[in-house]
Amino acid sequence: MLHYQIEFDDYQQHLIHVTLRFVANPTQELWLPTWIPGSYLIREFAKHIESVKAYDEAGRQLKISKFEKNKWRLFNTDHELITVEYDVYAYDLSVRGSYVDQTHFYVNPACVCLALKDQEEAECELEVFLPDEFKHFTVATGLTSKSLVKGRYTLKADNYMQLIDSPFELADQTRFSFEAEGIQHEFVISGKHATNVERLQADIQKICQTEIQIFGSAPFKNYVFMTMATGNSYGGLEHPNSTSLITPRDDLPKANEPEEPSEDYQRFLGLCSHEYFHSWLVKYIRPENFVNYDLHKESYTSLLWIFEGFTSYYDDLI
Repeated sequence: MLHYQIEFDDYQQHLIHVTLRFVANPTQELWLPTWIPGSYLIREFAKHIESVKAYDEAGRQLKISKFEKNKWRLFNTDHELITVEYDVYAYDLSVRGSYVDQTHFYVNPACVCLALKDQEEAECELEVFLPDEFKHFTVATGLTSKSLVKGRYTLKADNYMQLIDSPFELADQTRFSFEAEGIQHEFVISGKHATNVERLQADIQKICQTEIQIFGSAPFKNYVFMTMATGNSYGGLEHPNSTSLITPRDDLPKANEPEEPSEDYQRFLGLCSHEYFHSWLVKYIRPENFVNYDLHKESYTSLLWIFEGFTSYYDDLI
């Protein structure tokens, strides 16, 4: 098992502190994706990694060096149990990066959690620690999570690919749950907003039921919508059993929302419909060269006209 410890004590500097513990190979390489699945552009996440250090079991510092833009080599011929520590600058208020400040902590592991070469199939465990003043924050994620102590969460992933395709957020959150075709769904909103939760729940439930019925079944056992309400940001990113959404708070339904949804609210419903549809088209049915992502470089495909185009047609139609 790979064990990651995530801390936010330096949130005012927008830093995430990561401690990674593992049993190393004789000469161990570590790497970070250059792009995140679902957002088809090279992001060079490694540029935000700072102060990488490595230690053996006795606390002695080991040599670790960066030898490519997204790769580090640990020189470890005499030691097995290793601790690697580093900081991540997290000030990208989007669904593809990570962002921490005094209002919420949003983490995409793709740009925060280093991978170990040849150990990508190992189980991953994240211990997430909140500063004392934020211990009331709750967590939203598609990963298995539990909390035995206030302000501390344990998240688990079967392997590295599941980890980096499962963002999580800790914040003051408005949430509601519902079932669609027997599948449990959770909807979480962070940020300032005045949402008509009853209206949103009724409409989102219809969308989810319709899409499951279109495909005949669902490729997930549960699902989480994570929504950040902002001034004017807009976007979404799909994941196997969750989606991250960022939206202008004015697009969320108000208490006086008319029976026929406003244009702004329809745009938000279309965004939810779009990312949910991707659970089938892209996450489950995907281009051949996306079956096993090469996250070190570009993966070219001429099929986005299907995977994005068909989805964009059906999102508003539904």
